[in-house]
Amino acid sequence: MSSGTRWSMLNLIKPELDEALATIQSHLEAYLEEPAEDRRQQASQLLWQVWGALNMLGLEWADAMVMDCRTLVEAWAEAPGRQDGHLPQAEAVGYALTMLNCYLDYVQIKDMAWPQLLVPAMNRVRSALGKAVLGDDLFLTDIPLRPGLAGVRKPVPDSQRQLMFRRARHVFQIGLLGVIKDSNDPGHLMMMQMALRKLMLVMTEQTLADLLMVLAAAVESLATGVAITPQRKRWLAQVERMLSALIQGKVPQESQWLPTALYLTALGSSGVTGNQIRASYALSERVLNQERLTAEYDIMCGPGSSVIKTVSSVIAEEMAQIRDSLDLMARGVSRMGETEPMDQQIRRLSRTLLMLGQHEISQRTAYWADVVARWTGEPSEDDLNGLVDVLLAVENAMTRLLKDVTPGMDAPVINQNISIHQLDQARTLLVAESRSGMSIAKRGITAYMEANWDVLQLENVVPTLVSVAGGLDFLGVPRGAWVLRQIGHFVDQRLQHLQGEPSAEELDLLADALSSVDYFLESMEANKPMGDSILLLAEDSVREMFQLSRMELATP
Repeated sequence: MSSGTRWSMLNLIKPELDEALATIQSHLEAYLEEPAEDRRQQASQLLWQVWGALNMLGLEWADAMVMDCRTLVEAWAEAPGRQDGHLPQAEAVGYALTMLNCYLDYVQIKDMAWPQLLVPAMNRVRSALGKAVLGDDLFLTDIPLRPGLAGVRKPVPDSQRQLMFRRARHVFQIGLLGVIKDSNDPGHLMMMQMALRKLMLVMTEQTLADLLMVLAAAVESLATGVAITPQRKRWLAQVERMLSALIQGKVPQESQWLPTALYLTALGSSGVTGNQIRASYALSERVLNQERLTAEYDIMCGPGSSVIKTVSSVIAEEMAQIRDSLDLMARGVSRMGETEPMDQQIRRLSRTLLMLGQHEISQRTAYWADVVARWTGEPSEDDLNGLVDVLLAVENAMTRLLKDVTPGMDAPVINQNISIHQLDQARTLLVAESRSGMSIAKRGITAYMEANWDVLQLENVVPTLVSVAGGLDFLGVPRGAWVLRQIGHFVDQRLQHLQGEPSAEELDLLADALSSVDYFLESMEANKPMGDSILLLAEDSVREMFQLSRMELATP
C-alpha cells in the first residue's frame, strides 16, 4: 500500500488522464466498426502516454496493465480487418480501462493505492494476451523470512522425528483430499494446519520451522473464511509434494513458498497463528484482508461522484419541501394546498437512502414516516423535534456520501448532532477568506518593494498573516499556520524595524514561502489537495530565510 502526499500529483493531471482514457475507448470503438489504422495508432499512442503518466506517479501494476492493453492493441496491426477476432480482446481492454478509471478516482479520493483492486482486470487482459494469470505470490515477493517466530528448536531423535514426519504428512494428505472433494468443510483445512504445526514442532532446523509456521498460518486463513479457489487448491497440493520432498531430506527454497503463504495469511483476519504472523510481518500495511478487499472493491466500483451528487441534490430538494411543511405546521398555518402528504415524501426519502446503502438512517426515516402518517391533528413539540433530528441525520448522511466521492473533503466530524453541511459551508468560506487574506498580505509586500521600501505599506501585513494563520489552525493545517506566523515575525522584525534593504535572496525565499501556502489553500478551495509536501518546502524556505537574515525563529 502506498499513501499520503505521494498521490497529490494525481490531482494535477487527473482531468487529462480522464480525457485520454475516454478518447482511447472512443478510438477503439471506431476501429472495431471500421478498421482504420490511424484510429488504432492514436489509441496506442495515448495508451503509451497514459502508461508514462502512471509510471511517473508510481502507480505500480496499473502501469503494467496499461502496457498489456497497448500490447493487445499493437497486435491488431498484424491482423487488420478481423473485427470479430479482435472483439474479445477489445472487451478486455475496455473493461481494464473502465476499471482503471474507477481506480484513479479511488486513489484520488482515498489518497492511497491498493493494487489488489486491479487484479481481476489485469488477469482479464493477461488472459486475452495468452499470458498466465497473476497468482497469490504477486505482492509480497520482497519480504524475507523472519527468523525465530517458531520458537527455540529442541533436539528430537531422528527415529522419532521421521515417524512424526510421516504421520503429519499422512494427516495433511487426508485433509487435502477432503478439500479437493469438498472445499466448504473447514475441518479438512484444520487437519492440514494441525499437521503443519506438528511438523514445525519437531523440525530441528530453525529456518524450516519458521517457514512451516507461515504455511500453517496460510492454511488457517483458508480454514477461517478466505476463499478457496482452484488455484489455491493446486497450491495446497504443491505444499503436500514439498512435504514429501522434505521427508526425503530435500530442503525447500523459502522464496518459492513464502510470498503465497504470506498473502493468504494477510487475507485472513482471525486465528492465533495468523494473528502472530500478520503482526510480525506487518502485513496489513502491504495488502488488504479479504473483508476489506471486498469492501474497497465495492467502493471503487460503486456509484461515481456525478451520480451521488445528482441524487444528493434531489434529496436536498425533497428535504426542503418537508422542512417548509414543518415550518408551516410550527406556525399553525393550514397545509391544505399540499400536493403530496408529508409521510409519503418521508417514505420516498427512506427508500432512496436504502438504495444508497444507508440502512440505519433509512430505517429511522421509515419509522418517522409511520409516525407522521398517524398524525391526526397538530403534532406535539417532541414529535416535531424528533422529525427535525431525523432530517438533520439524513442531511449529514448525504454530506458524508459526498465527502466519500470528493477529494480533500475527509475532515473528521466529532459532533454528529450538528449540520455537517453547514460546517462544510463554513470551511469553504474560511478557505476563501484565508486566500483573500493571503492576497492582501502579498499586495502589501509588493507595494513595500515598489515604494522603495516604504514600511508604511506593511502596516496591515502582520495582522493579516496572523489572522490567516488562525484560520489555518481551525482548518487543521498546523504547518501552514506555523509558516505564516514565522513570516509575520520576519516582516515585523526584519522589514519594519531593521535598517537597510532586504537582500534579493531574502525576498525570494519570502515569496516562495508565501506562494507555497497560497498554492496549498488554492488546492483546498478546488478540493484537489496537494498534500503536505508543498508546506514542507515552505518550512524549508522560512528556515533558510531566517538563517540568511541571522535571525532566530519565533517561539510558539
